[in-house]
Amino acid sequence: MSPFSTTGSVISTDLDNMLRGLYRDNSDSVLANSTTEATLKSVSIAGSTLAPTGGFHVIACGSITGTNGSKTLRLKLGATIVMTITQAAGTTSDWFFDAWCFNTSTGSQRWFIQRSGNDVLTSSFDYANSVEDTTANKTLAVTGQLGNAADSITATMIDVFIVQIT
Repeated sequence: MSPFSTTGSVISTDLDNMLRGLYRDNSDSVLANSTTEATLKSVSIAGSTLAPTGGFHVIACGSITGTNGSKTLRLKLGATIVMTITQAAGTTSDWFFDAWCFNTSTGSQRWFIQRSGNDVLTSSFDYANSVEDTTANKTLAVTGQLGNAADSITATMIDVFIVQIT
């Protein structure tokens, strides 16, 4: 069975229930020579972009180099730290966040997040909640913080897709 009639046309209500791209950045963003938390990748989600039960899918990834100190990555929506990756001193690896977020109302979200900061083959997943008003502009961000300024974190990509459920 086709998702759309072969004799009809696509109408706005069909499109409202589809996945559409919101943002992509495949350039490298590097945090080095500092121990202050810094934004590696971010996108502003305009107020009311998400329906009361809509959501988004975000994929962000990169690499961690240097073995001098701990490295911390955070996935944030607005003022909420949704998930953290912490890597101990002495290790280097790739990292990623693969997260689905859905509004349960315009002021409450539920998250499913797969993440890895030790080795892509040993990822873990978590369930999280956030309480952000999505009728107002919100920043979705990945931040990094180094325990030793001689190390570095690189964010190589972020892709964000909106999912509208009406």
